[in-house]
Amino acid sequence: MTPTVTMKRLAGTSPRLKARIAGVLYFFSLLTAVFREVFVRGR
Repeated sequence: MTPTVTMKRLAGTSPRLKARIAGVLYFFSLLTAVFREVFVRGR
């Protein structure tokens, strides 16, 4: 799939879906930060 096709598909998706995807990515970044603070820094 070319980048142009991907961008057109993303442009056609609903704002609610984009917001949910962004929320999931943000949640995983928070989990990664907590993991880093607890396990990596604690050594």
